[in-house]
Amino acid sequence: GAMKDSPVSAFVSLYEEAEEHLPIEDGTHHLAFDSSPLYQSLKRVGARYNEGELIGEGGMKEVFRAYDKKTERSVALARPKQGGAPDTYDAFLREAHITARLEHPNIIKLFDMGIDAEQRPFFTMEFKCGLSLRAILSKLGKGELISEYPYERRLSSFLRVCEAMSYAHSRHVLHLDLKPENIQVGTFGEVQLCDW
Repeated sequence: GAMKDSPVSAFVSLYEEAEEHLPIEDGTHHLAFDSSPLYQSLKRVGARYNEGELIGEGGMKEVFRAYDKKTERSVALARPKQGGAPDTYDAFLREAHITARLEHPNIIKLFDMGIDAEQRPFFTMEFKCGLSLRAILSKLGKGELISEYPYERRLSSFLRVCEAMSYAHSRHVLHLDLKPENIQVGTFGEVQLCDW
């Protein structure tokens, strides 16, 4: 009994347990526990995105806040509206391709593209907490948010939009729909152009 509880027997027990986990001939392991929880979690992900609330829509697309189960973060997921003709899908995907090519801190970042279960294309982008410039201007017009958006901050936001447009033009890309609804102002002062 005393030997069984000794430190030596504890090491022997650990050694025997480790031997059970050594690779067998086909290269697999006998694991009694999950030694790679992040890897195993990633393997178990089925559909990557959990769709959430509708956060915006345009002429041919809708944008949802979605949860990316692989990266464990919220993203903005865009897809053509239900009933849209498949011959419009390329125009939708062109926006994703343009966004992917524009790498600038004041231009929204593209994360992923694909085809969903209903055979509609989609793409995902950064999801930023904040307001569109349209919402901010509307609130300022009602006398709200004045202390949060003083003249200097509004001017700084405008200059960031100009910098993003200058960069896009240097890459031979025109926005074609620049308006306050397509400018997102984040909680921490980020200014990003969307809907290319």
